[in-house]
Amino acid sequence: MDLTDTDDAVTTIPVGRVDTGLGPFQVNIVHGMGTVRVDPSTAIQLAISESLVLGPPVGYSVLSGGPGYLYRTHEMQLLLTNGELNRLVRHNLAPEEYFRLRQRFGEFFEIEDSFYDPLTGTALQPV
Repeated sequence: MDLTDTDDAVTTIPVGRVDTGLGPFQVNIVHGMGTVRVDPSTAIQLAISESLVLGPPVGYSVLSGGPGYLYRTHEMQLLLTNGELNRLVRHNLAPEEYFRLRQRFGEFFEIEDSFYDPLTGTALQPV
């Protein structure tokens, strides 16, 4: 994905399955003013309480093309809007979002079968 910053320079942020160097209990959310470093449980708590404060977006969502933030785990990284990020972390994606991610990136922890019905895309354990 090619992104243009305010200086009109092109930056490439790879998405999907990449070696992020993170451990299995580490989540990074990258925004234009830094990185939020948390564990998955804290990410859920921040999403529920809507207390995650992010700076400017760093790219464009792989789902909608809207202004996106980089969500990084030990197995992958995705650019998502603030709302999409909130729904991903809370295991509450809309079926079309679930299917779009699964088709493009395969199964990964946040969208595995224990959280979503693989036939309908329905969230099974939304938070």
